[in-house]
Amino acid sequence: ASHMLVDSIGFTVDGLALTHCVKFTAKDGRAQVYKGQKWDVRVVVDCTRPIVLPGETADAVIARERAELESVGITVINKADVLAAAKVASTVTA
Repeated sequence: ASHMLVDSIGFTVDGLALTHCVKFTAKDGRAQVYKGQKWDVRVVVDCTRPIVLPGETADAVIARERAELESVGITVINKADVLAAAKVASTVTA
């Protein structure tokens, strides 16, 4: 990144298992530091699915995972946010 002259690093995560792969990838990324700043990590929550154990509901698991991610500074967004940002970016560069 330093050869690209950027001041920060960020990435967006989605995938199948919110409660496992997605969460751990996001938390591992957030733990990284570049130029004294933690990486900016976003999770597209409605492009994931939680693993729901007996006695749980998907909504409860998603709420719990969202709270855990946000507590370490990870931004939880929806696909509509991604699409809106892409539309703005394409308008600016056109």
